[in-house]
Amino acid sequence: MADTQELFAELFGDASDGEGAGSPDEIDNEFAHHDALLQLMNDSTFLGSASTPHVDEPVPGFKIHRNALHPALCTAFFDWLSAEYFPHTSTDTSAKRINQGMHFGAMTDASTPFGFLSRMCCEHPLLLPKEVRERPVLFDQAIINLYDPGEGIGDHIDLLRFGDGIAGFSFGAPALLRLRPVKDDDIERAARYADHDNGVVPGEVSAWIKPGDIYAMAGEARFRWSHGFPALHHSGDPVLDGRRISVTLRKLA
Repeated sequence: MADTQELFAELFGDASDGEGAGSPDEIDNEFAHHDALLQLMNDSTFLGSASTPHVDEPVPGFKIHRNALHPALCTAFFDWLSAEYFPHTSTDTSAKRINQGMHFGAMTDASTPFGFLSRMCCEHPLLLPKEVRERPVLFDQAIINLYDPGEGIGDHIDLLRFGDGIAGFSFGAPALLRLRPVKDDDIERAARYADHDNGVVPGEVSAWIKPGDIYAMAGEARFRWSHGFPALHHSGDPVLDGRRISVTLRKLA
C-alpha cells in the first residue's frame, strides 16, 4: 500500500481526496447530493438522447459523443462533485484553494458515480477502440478539476504512465477544447509540462465540450496531439461565465 501511495504522490503530488468535510450540515448536504445522483443514475430516462448518438472525430483517435447524458443528470453530477470534492470553495478565498481531487480504483461497479461514467464510455462502440473497451479494467483513476469562470488549463499530453484511451466529461459551464499536433521530439516534454508556445500551430483543432458530452482520446490523439482548455472570458454571459468541473478517466499502464 505504501508503494502505491508513493506512486500516486509521484504522479500527482498532494491532492484532495474528497474526505474531511467539516460541519454536520456539510456532511448531510453531501449525502443528499449523492442520493439525488444515484436516483437519476438508476432512471434510464436520464441517460441522454434516445436517438442514435452522434460522434464527431475532428482528429484521428479523438471523438466526441454528443448529448450522452441528460441535462438533469449533468446537474446532479455537478452538485455531487461540488459537495464531495470542493465543499469549501464557495467561501474560500485563500491562494491555496482546493481545485483538484482524485479517485483511485477499478471503476467496474456501474452503481457508483465513476463506475457509471466508465460504463457510459462503452455505450457507443465508436467512442473508444475495441482493444481499449474490452480490457478487464477500463479505467482505474479519475482526476476531478474545478474551474472558476475564465480559468483554463495549458496544452499538454497526459502523463505517459497512463495507458491508451482517456475519456473526459465536463459539468457546469461549456468549455473550448484545443488540440495541437506535437513534434516527435516534443512528446516526452509535452507529457510533463503544459508549456506550448502561444500562437497558431498548423493543424490546430478546437471543439466545444458541453455538459452531457463525452470526449475520448486514443491512439494518435492520445500520444501525438496535445490538448488544453484556453482561458476564456465572456463577461455578462450567464452560461459561459459559470463554474465548470471536469472528470477525466484514465488507466495506469
